[in-house]
Formats: sequence, C-alpha cells, structure tokens
Amino acid sequence: MKLPIKYLVLSVFMPLCFSVASSAQSNYKPGFIVMPKGDTVKGYVDYREWDNNPAEVRFKLKAGNAEPEKFCRRTFWHLA
Repeated sequence: MKLPIKYLVLSVFMPLCFSVASSAQSNYKPGFIVMPKGDTVKGYVDYREWDNNPAEVRFKLKAGNAEPEKFCRRTFWHLA
C-alpha cells in the first residue's frame, strides 16, 4: 500500500519544524550587566548555557513580554 504524498511530507518536515522551534526558546534569568563606566544595570539575561563568552546577549529590564535589548561584547564589561 502506498502512502499519500502528504503523509510523507509531514513525516519529514514536522520534526524539522519542532527542532527549529525548540532552539528558538528563550531562557531569561535574573542577572546584571556592568557597563563600561561602571554602572550596574539589573534585569534579566537570556542565558544560553554558553561554553565560551558570547559575542552578543539579550537583556530585558523587566520580566515578561518586554522587548529585549541586544548587547555586544564591546558595550558591557561584565555579565552575571
């Protein structure tokens, strides 16, 4: 018995969609960023369990659906 093409397409592409969606999840944890002038900004860091220092981080001042800001390594001194 031959399976219709839609079942073949679904069985191949659905797992791909779930893997992309799961890698796009955010993981905001309480933390702070120390700016170059020594100012400490408290908020929420999108923690990705990095093996190395990230080139860019996402940071929110408030939890929830607030729009995150992106900070590159040149704009902050310390991240915790």
